[in-house]
Parts: sequence; structure tokens; C-alpha cells
Amino acid sequence: MSKNWTFALLKPDAVANPISLGWLLDALNKTGLIIDMGCRLTLTSEEAAQLYSFHKNSFYFNRLITHLCSGPVVAMKLELTEEEQGLYSKGEALKRWRRILGPSKFGKMYLAECGDFDEIKLENFRQLFGLSDSRNFGHGTGSLEELEKEYSIFEKYMKKIEDPYSELFQLDKYIYLVENEEKNEENKEGEVNKKENIKELFRNYNIPIDYITLGIFLWNWCVLGMICIHWQGPLILQQFYLVSVSALITLRVVSLAVFSIGFNMGFVGKASSYGDWNVTIACYVSILVGLAFTLMLLAL
Repeated sequence: MSKNWTFALLKPDAVANPISLGWLLDALNKTGLIIDMGCRLTLTSEEAAQLYSFHKNSFYFNRLITHLCSGPVVAMKLELTEEEQGLYSKGEALKRWRRILGPSKFGKMYLAECGDFDEIKLENFRQLFGLSDSRNFGHGTGSLEELEKEYSIFEKYMKKIEDPYSELFQLDKYIYLVENEEKNEENKEGEVNKKENIKELFRNYNIPIDYITLGIFLWNWCVLGMICIHWQGPLILQQFYLVSVSALITLRVVSLAVFSIGFNMGFVGKASSYGDWNVTIACYVSILVGLAFTLMLLAL
């Protein structure tokens, strides 16, 4: 006994829509249709013309062919489940697929009556996802007489389908893209958190954010800069000293107030011993400007 089956084709507009494909798999499962054979390919104009030969004299024929060849299509051999085989007349699978598609004419798509949301997801996919008379989601064989003829166009490409989710619809690729996008978003959030962590540095070490504390912090940086400018020792030692002491200030290993008093007294002593206050002030202003830019960058 031959099985109750039909031929189904998803057009490029449907294949490019992962949401519609996910819904379609659900609809096929709930309506008792299984994908026995299938293929994913891009049609030639000759194959598309052969499929729609009965529209050859129609004014929209070229539009149909152009759309059908514009991207990948998915051809399927749909069968009733084993439990339902033999319970219905030969055209039952054909009827179910056409019911899932809904009316082919654009106007009738939107006049078709639909029930609640769950029922909509089981039928009238053209109403949900169709864009025009030609870009109308899919194709369904109109009669049993046309069935073998249309299927024969794709038969040489057909293969047994175990997992339509990935083999035909390639939805696993969309999942991969979504997961990558989520990872990118997480990375962006991580970068934002890093910036927030920088701004939280003072709070983490119980240093209040106010103008006085910030002024003391800047002043200490300037004093360190002055020491490096006037110190005649090796440059590497100056740099090591500057980094080490500034780290101590930032982490508040030493009290800011005590540190500020000691270094400012040293700064005044150094400046007065050299007697060149103009150079000292110029250096101080330069360091202050540099620190201001640094703080602005940290606050971004």
C-alpha cells in the first residue's frame, strides 16, 4: 500500500525567516505531518519554469520565476504519521499541507478566518509571513494528478531527512549567531563593568569622593612629579619611585592626610632651595593638566 504523502516547497522568503521555520516545524508536528525526504537548493530558471508551467501564460509568471530563483528553497516530501497511514483518503497529506499554507492570493490571505494564537500558528502561514502573491511563503501541489510531476523535478536532489532543524532549515546556524551576539553583549557589559570598577576604586577603599579628597589626591601626584623633576638620580629609579608611591596613595595603605602633609612640606622645601618658582609653578600646572585629562578618561 502506497503511503499518504504530498510535495511541499518553501520559497526563498520563508527559508530566510528563522522564526517562520521554527513555527512551521511545530505546525507540522501538531498536524501529524513528518518530513520523510527533503533537500535545500537554489533552483535554476528552467526548473522553476517547469514547476510553474501551468502559470506560463499568466502576467505574473516572470515574477514567480524570479523570486523562486532568488535564493535557497527547501523541497520536502511530507507523509502522515505511521499511526494515521491508511486511516484517511489518499489526498489527506496534501490537504493538511495546503491548510497550513492558507490561501495563495494576497487578498484572500487577509480575509482568511483565524482562531486564537495557537490556531494561527497551525495554519495560514501565508497570512502570517506572506509578502505578496509571489512571495507567499510556500508552494503546495494543487491536486493528486500534479503530485508526481512536481515531485519528479526535485527527486534527484532528495535525501532521507533525520534532523530537519539543521539539515533543511539550518536553524542551528541562527542559534550560533544568537549565542555569539549574546557573548558580545556580555563582553560589552564586562567592559562597562571595568569602567565602573575604576570609578568604584575610591569607594572600595573607603575614600570619600569629595572635592577636598580629590584635591589632596591631585596635589600628591603633583608633588611626586616635582620630586622626579628635581631629583638628579637615575630615571628608572625615579619612575619606580613614582609608580610605587602613587600606588600606595591610591590603595590608601598610608593615610592620605599624613601623606599629603609630608610630601607638600618636602615640595615647598625643594622649591625654595632651588629658588626657581617660575619653573616650579610651570611644572606644577603641566602635571595638573595631565592629571585632569587622566581623570576624565577614567570617568568615561
